[in-house]
Amino acid sequence: MPNRDKVRGFLGGWFWSAGEDHILYRPQDLVERYYSSVGRNCNHLIGMVIDNKALVPEADVKQFAEYGRLVRKQYENCRGKIAGKLGERELFIDVDGAAPVNMFSVMEEISKGEKTTCFQISGYDGEQYIPLVVDKIIGHKRLIRLPAAAYPRYRLKIHSSIGDPNIREFTAYSLT
Repeated sequence: MPNRDKVRGFLGGWFWSAGEDHILYRPQDLVERYYSSVGRNCNHLIGMVIDNKALVPEADVKQFAEYGRLVRKQYENCRGKIAGKLGERELFIDVDGAAPVNMFSVMEEISKGEKTTCFQISGYDGEQYIPLVVDKIIGHKRLIRLPAAAYPRYRLKIHSSIGDPNIREFTAYSLT
């Protein structure tokens, strides 16, 4: 991790300076920031600057290319996906062979506002649903990483909402 006192971008100043390539965030650090921003229904500021030629510095280009590759990799192993309908409060994903799952993506259709105020994701063990996470806000996108679980079915249950919930997508992934 770069020195927190001096990081290129908004934490170290908004302007480029020669010789500061060593203080860039590592792509892995940017992925963690992705989860704590985009994965929590927020914008992701990556702290990009332009150099004295009005270009993105080459070191930044390489870092952001690797960062983009790592983010795309998060979505490679989709284990199941379903879209909800207006007012639907439970959605189910069946996973072939109970393949391991350790990330969920939940997205609301927010064109008419965020509706969900409490939701739960559970895994079905063949007899009962085992709660994996209970949380409040979904919004445009909510990414939830958990220890790997291997259930044949997962359920998203909306416990409370302001008006009718409208889940755009509920997806299970296996991160490698």
